[in-house]
Amino acid sequence: MSNTSTAGDSGVGSRSPLHKSLSVLRPPTKISRVTVLSSTTENIQVAVRVRPVVAKEATSDGVVRTLRVEGNTIYVHAKDEEEKKFGFDTVLDTSATQAAVFTRVMTRPIEKFVSGVNVCVFCYGQTGSGKTWTMLGGPGSDEALGLAPRALNSIFAFCKTHKESIFTLTVSALEIYNETLRDLMRASDDAECALSLREHPGRGPVVHNLTQMEVQDVDEATGILERAMAARVVGQTNMNEHSSRSHLIFTVSLVQVDRGDDLGVTRRTSVLHLVDLAGSE
Repeated sequence: MSNTSTAGDSGVGSRSPLHKSLSVLRPPTKISRVTVLSSTTENIQVAVRVRPVVAKEATSDGVVRTLRVEGNTIYVHAKDEEEKKFGFDTVLDTSATQAAVFTRVMTRPIEKFVSGVNVCVFCYGQTGSGKTWTMLGGPGSDEALGLAPRALNSIFAFCKTHKESIFTLTVSALEIYNETLRDLMRASDDAECALSLREHPGRGPVVHNLTQMEVQDVDEATGILERAMAARVVGQTNMNEHSSRSHLIFTVSLVQVDRGDDLGVTRRTSVLHLVDLAGSE
């Protein structure tokens, strides 16, 4: 595989049924969700992650804990109201690490993706609920890595251990801000050049002229992801000094060619969309 950069139609959506959903509950009442969709008929699975109180909340008057966790049930108690309970398939409490969240949420979707199934994972919720931290992580040690960089590590690890196949991976990075499409892999003065949303008869919604770059290893793919994160629009809010004000869609496309069958070769293609949405407020 050689390093190539191409501009063409990149699918940003799928008409597939829901596969799996992760909801991330942030006290006192903030909720963000990570939803996983794939082109299978499996049922929706919902998990909840409870984040600890952040420093600003801990030093503010009037901040009250409104929920507690028991097993896979969350109990919410608002002032002057009866306690309500909500059951989920999985609940991740405040002690859950980034690695634990990835294992519980992304293991099955990654298995589906490398087997040829289209998958979409997106985080959504109010500002300060932890969408970007969960999806992309933060700087520092490997422990801070979010779902997206960990997914790239898993995909390339799979490719290395399956030498009977030939793999081609391409990535793209799209920003949607104020209903404007922006290619985060182009120069800033050319990022909005000729991008348009079109309907493909077989693939559904696609972005015409979005740059798609073939990548050779996880470092190259992660580097593109980091540059896309740095280029997106952010702004300060009351809840978050560096709040994401735009939607980021990072797409990994995988083509596999197997040589072990009697007919010669078997070709499989799949797409993984990793989406960090702007605050819902």
